[in-house]
Amino acid sequence: MITLTLYWETVDTLRSLYVKPANSYWSYWLDKPDVKQDEENLILLQSLSEQFPQFPQQEMYGWGQKAMNLDSAKIPYKGTGVKIGIIDSGLYTEHKDLGDRKDGNDFTKDASETSWRKDIVGHGSHVAGIIAGLHESTGIKGFAPDSDIYVYKVFPGGRFSDLIKGLNKCIENQVDVVNLSLGSKKRSEILAQKITDATNRGVACIAAAGNSATKIQYPAAFDEVLAVAAIGQFATFPENSYHKRQVGEYKSKDEKYFTARFTCFAEEGQTMDVCAPGVAIISSIPDKPDAYAAWDGTSMACPHVVGLAALIIEAREDIRDMPRNRQRVEALFTAIRDSAIDIALPSEYQGKGLPDTQKALKISSIPGNKWQKIEELLTEALQLLSVR
Repeated sequence: MITLTLYWETVDTLRSLYVKPANSYWSYWLDKPDVKQDEENLILLQSLSEQFPQFPQQEMYGWGQKAMNLDSAKIPYKGTGVKIGIIDSGLYTEHKDLGDRKDGNDFTKDASETSWRKDIVGHGSHVAGIIAGLHESTGIKGFAPDSDIYVYKVFPGGRFSDLIKGLNKCIENQVDVVNLSLGSKKRSEILAQKITDATNRGVACIAAAGNSATKIQYPAAFDEVLAVAAIGQFATFPENSYHKRQVGEYKSKDEKYFTARFTCFAEEGQTMDVCAPGVAIISSIPDKPDAYAAWDGTSMACPHVVGLAALIIEAREDIRDMPRNRQRVEALFTAIRDSAIDIALPSEYQGKGLPDTQKALKISSIPGNKWQKIEELLTEALQLLSVR
């Protein structure tokens, strides 16, 4: 129950009504609402489970993982042995899908030894669920649930100096890939130098392009960082939800995907690397141990690509066994870009396209499909014998 106090407005001049629930329900948007003054106005919200039956009691992949072919890949990889840094707002370690992650630091003003385990913003916990949501029968499935997560808290009140401290810890702990779901319009030379340092030491930096619907923000705009734009998919959210308002100008030829209205894009002299799901993304939030919410943002797109990067590092010896240097990072980024499927959106919005898990992991050669491969080879051999 809430009370709205209108300043310089009347019920007749209200243009729209937006409801953002804490968790478990879809958002609600109504243009030209018929609001009654001095009486209760009832608004019915739709449960997440109406769109996804039996969620969260029944575990599921989000539409983003499915769009990137994670659910059909049937791969044996879960990020084992891969170190992932998440520089964000902390991690709610009491959430059943996030687990008790053992390593983290808080670089915010009121930091304590364990305060990185708290996430009053919720942003870091949502990002972490996309990357590493545990596969334990309920909730969501992340890309790399067995990866080692390193949490570096810089929000609320994050500054470039805090981000640099987080990157220093990533270097110190020999993190393989770092998720940077953050951005600024301002370029920082000190940050640019630290990104170069991290890259030279084999730390792959993947960043959200930004949500200002303008040119790519920093650090995603740095050449050494993999920039990720956000796309959405039709029919993955209710028509009366706020997500509907995020449908951007461009649609794919099959009218399945669209550019997110808020996503930043590449202007002259910039390069967008790939796009990833970033509208109506369901993940974990810190309200309670089984709380989930659907959020929008390039912040949600970035961890899809980071999760895939973790699987590539685990699965592909040709990259994993390289020395920790710039060439290793470049090989990883090349693998991600080469896996991308062109979904026919403008290149400044999609880059190379939407990364595909099966292509990135070279799915035909992994152990889980060895019998299928043997069968194919036997069939070819029999065909050759019959010809002879």
